Amino acid sequence: MKFFAAIALLLVAVSFSVPVLGQSDAGKAAAESLFQEGKKLLDEGKHLEAAKKFQASQRLDPGIGTLLYTADAFEKAGKLASAWANFREAQDLAQLAGQQQRVEVANERAGKLEPRLSKLQIDVASNQKIKGFEVKRNGEIVSDALWGNATPVDPGTYQLEASAPGYATWSKAIEVNEEGKTKAVEIPSLEKQAGAEKLPTEPAMPAAARSDEVAGASTGYKVAAIGLTVVGVAGLGVGSYFAVDAKGKNDDASANCGDTTCSTQAAADLTSQALTSSHVATATFAVGGAALAGGVLMWLMAPSAEADDARPQARPIHVLPVVAHNGGGLWIGGSW
Repeated sequence: MKFFAAIALLLVAVSFSVPVLGQSDAGKAAAESLFQEGKKLLDEGKHLEAAKKFQASQRLDPGIGTLLYTADAFEKAGKLASAWANFREAQDLAQLAGQQQRVEVANERAGKLEPRLSKLQIDVASNQKIKGFEVKRNGEIVSDALWGNATPVDPGTYQLEASAPGYATWSKAIEVNEEGKTKAVEIPSLEKQAGAEKLPTEPAMPAAARSDEVAGASTGYKVAAIGLTVVGVAGLGVGSYFAVDAKGKNDDASANCGDTTCSTQAAADLTSQALTSSHVATATFAVGGAALAGGVLMWLMAPSAEADDARPQARPIHVLPVVAHNGGGLWIGGSW
């Protein structure tokens, strides 16, 4: 991550040292005009207005010097967090641009501001487990990565708002004015809205109907069990046939083949057929065995007609044959 961050900063630094592709002379002229207006306002003591002019100039024609002026104006306006952030940005870019004097100036100014920074910490307690929960500060979403962290902010009033679908929105105005202090705010657990109550469950099924359903499920299980057993027996029978066939063809081939080669094409064909029969036998044995085991299992799991009310309702069972190049089997799925 640090490598990619360095590359990003390097690209930004390059944008400060070379003309921006497609940058018009009119844009540069406007940026210079805004910069000069900012300097004039700064001399007049209108620090916040000056900072806004510098920011507008920076957007049109980025420069490390403009960043330093912006940070200075914010500091004099009492917006210490904004000043600190601009000084640190100017420091990083000056470092990449090899402007050591500006690096030292920006680092010194930022270092003096750090112990004076006001911070706001937003704790969300158990609300973070609520789906769709979010926090806004002055209308802007606060990243969940910042929850519980003391974040530098400019002094002032902050309107906090916490919300989530189906819950009542919580909001509160918070004053952050003390330098070097952290204002911690804990958002209480949100309350569910009246209309978001859990929907009523379906009425309990009468005992007689429940008994009929269990009986029907039991019959379904047993029918499926018998079907699987039939498939299993058939699979084992087919597997046995191919196993015998494979052995017979292999014996015939052996009579015409040496240790490593076959003397005739017919013998070679018999060897190939024997191998194919062997693979088919393996697959059908696997499917048949799995089906037979599944049939026994389903018969044992069939719901009892005397099941009490606490027994969960039977769920459908799905059976799927699975055949691979080196065998096969059955996939049995469902819930019980």
